Amino acid sequence: AEAANGELLAPLEADLTCTLDLPGDTVAVLAGCHQLMIIDFELLGDPIDKAALGAVGWAYATDGLCVCRAPRRRGALRILHRYPFSSELKRSSTIAVIEALDSTPVPAASRLRALCKGAPEAVRSLLASVPKGYDEAYLHHASQGKRVLALAWRAMPELDSSRPLPRSDVERELVFAGFLVLHCPAKPESAGVLATLAASSHGLQMITGDQLLTACHAASHLGLTHKPQLVLTLAAPDDTPSAGKADPPPRLSWRVLRAGAAGPAPELPAFEPTRASFRALSGRYALCVDGGGFDALGEAGVLGAALPYLAVLARMAPRQKERALLTLKREGVHTLMCGDGTNDVGALKRSDVGVALVNATFVAPPPRADADAQESNEEAAGAAAGVRRRRGAPATAADRLLAPEPDVPRMKLGDASIAAAFTARSASVGACVDIIGQGRCTLVTTLQMCKILALNCLVSAFSLSVLHLKGVRMGDTQATATALSTALFFLFLSSSRPLPRLSPRRPPSSVLSPYIFCSIIAQVSIHLWALMRATALGDEHGGADAVEPDGEFEPNIANSIVWLVSTGMLITTFVVNYKGRPYMEALSSNRGLAGALAIAALVILALTAGALPDLASYLELVPLEDAALRSELQFLLAGDFAACWLLERAISRVFRY
Repeated sequence: AEAANGELLAPLEADLTCTLDLPGDTVAVLAGCHQLMIIDFELLGDPIDKAALGAVGWAYATDGLCVCRAPRRRGALRILHRYPFSSELKRSSTIAVIEALDSTPVPAASRLRALCKGAPEAVRSLLASVPKGYDEAYLHHASQGKRVLALAWRAMPELDSSRPLPRSDVERELVFAGFLVLHCPAKPESAGVLATLAASSHGLQMITGDQLLTACHAASHLGLTHKPQLVLTLAAPDDTPSAGKADPPPRLSWRVLRAGAAGPAPELPAFEPTRASFRALSGRYALCVDGGGFDALGEAGVLGAALPYLAVLARMAPRQKERALLTLKREGVHTLMCGDGTNDVGALKRSDVGVALVNATFVAPPPRADADAQESNEEAAGAAAGVRRRRGAPATAADRLLAPEPDVPRMKLGDASIAAAFTARSASVGACVDIIGQGRCTLVTTLQMCKILALNCLVSAFSLSVLHLKGVRMGDTQATATALSTALFFLFLSSSRPLPRLSPRRPPSSVLSPYIFCSIIAQVSIHLWALMRATALGDEHGGADAVEPDGEFEPNIANSIVWLVSTGMLITTFVVNYKGRPYMEALSSNRGLAGALAIAALVILALTAGALPDLASYLELVPLEDAALRSELQFLLAGDFAACWLLERAISRVFRY
């Protein structure tokens, strides 16, 4: 903490003070201005409040009582009233009675105090006297990535219990007690995760409630911004508003952030409220705004044009975060929002994908009842269930529901996890990579299934119409074998896993994409040609006997050839349209699908060569005795596969899929 009283302020080179050497007034603010409480024997509240309270050697006892447990520094205070943290006001306050500080009784005139803690710029306007170097001190620490909170207090008169005390009467004429400087290092994996997301064609934005300099330092440290940072600043209008006229809007200008301070940049053009200007500036600079600049862009009517090109949005209130996500959605930008607190609930709801980052805080299970109580509860659960258990019968579903819950810890969730679609058990943005990878894998798998189903349906429609009129159709055994094979292939296809690394290329977002249309038309054309050629081979080698279309099924050469070709097409469809890398594992890595397709292909080739007569008889296939017919049929299967494979690769390259 950085302590200062009145006009006294230590130089910036030696401004930090150990928490054990702080003045008593500063300790009182740290120990008494918080929103901690004990619920179910557990201390709950902001981790910053917990850290600050423990750093000064104090502890929260119960019912607002805080005591000092540091050696040789006894003290106690009791919180009488709390004014909770407000995102709009950027501060929190309490009214407390100070019993003792540093083992010394507190004078009666200053025992009842108003304690305040909040953003330096918010507390500054509440001070009776602003110390010299106030702004320079907190901006110095904020530019180094530290979180800075201003501490203040004032003596209160006796409270009138008959009427409530407004917050504005408490938070005024405060005495500055110092700055609380907090070092909150980023998690080691955060920079790597952000680099992975940026390399996979995802835009990154930081939306935070921290001070602008702190947010800009964190963005630069994490690699979220690599360009010079450009800050949008607000200046008072030049003209004075006349009577009866509204205040003119503030003037907006850009400044380059350098050496922890915002300095003028003569080379920069004037602020232009156009989309083209924001796009051009974002190519050279990382654009940064705070909550005031965010609202000014909205008042100027250019928030939608500017927001997609902003890199850092700092000092954002919850309503501003929600508005930012809603504006991005209106601009057609798909968003994934990570949040870890109540302030992020609105933004998490507005995002397309919300991810709540919660610490893995586990709640111990309730204490087990004693043996007698547990036995009586089991007896009350039902005599029938007890009889079944004593006889050794297997437990039914009702028995399992009535059984006591195992002693497993349960994770405590918060408001963010309720609002978000996903909840990460660790407060790490690494969950975003997993969600995007799984989402892409699911999307590609779904597109493959729809594409394969479309091809099979079109080929089946041709078989059930044109070929059926010629008397060519499947037997019951053949149809059953085809259906079971298709179901097995789809089962293995759905078990594909994503790759650990995201690809810069994005898969099609809809089934109705030009790539899928072109691919289906090309492959169907080849398959229909192959079926027509197979039908012609059947007519050449099957004789001229007319077949009744609606008569009983009788195995013949034409039926056998068409079934072998259509089954080979089914295998070709799965092999050709399986899209592995760069979105999910390759076909060779999916051992179940690869093995099933390989076995099916070998069986079809063996049946075509006449090597499995028993299986052919079971499938109601007529033996192909002509060697030339067998060779031509094998070339037809190979040609259908090769043509589909080459066309699919060419179309994929054209559409960059």
